[in-house]
Amino acid sequence: QCFLPRCALHISLMFGVNYPNAKHTPLLSRANAPGIIVASGNMGYSHSTINDVFMSSDGGVEWDHVLDGSYHFQILDHGGLVVAARKGESTTQLKYSHDEGVTWYNKTISDVEVNIYGLITEPGEITTVINVYAIEADRMEWIIFTIDFKNSLGPKCVPSISCHGRYVTS
Repeated sequence: QCFLPRCALHISLMFGVNYPNAKHTPLLSRANAPGIIVASGNMGYSHSTINDVFMSSDGGVEWDHVLDGSYHFQILDHGGLVVAARKGESTTQLKYSHDEGVTWYNKTISDVEVNIYGLITEPGEITTVINVYAIEADRMEWIIFTIDFKNSLGPKCVPSISCHGRYVTS
């Protein structure tokens, strides 16, 4: 807990490269998802090795705390979909959000626990397909999952309603 004016959001840029045990994921933004930035960091008086996930939909002017803990993350579908995978822990699921991190859903990708090491999409981030690189928790063999989130997306956005609760087109 910290208080202004000394309290700040500390975003990890290359912190994880210099301190690999910190499990920080570098900041992520994509040209085909204007304004969307996903980053690991912490709120406090200084940078910490304990981090959470923060997201901005306005190019970094305002930030929202969206997930607790360390995650790999990737932007898909022009920013309409963000996928996250627990970093450094065994799991059977991915998390995904189609409302800029307001709501997160779980998607089971495996019947057995895996350690996820990376999330990769095609260049341009215009697809709903992601490749998940993992190792089964009790074996040392790489597993690649290809997941299509097309059927997991929310309702189709129409001009007469708000798509993410932030605006309504008239």
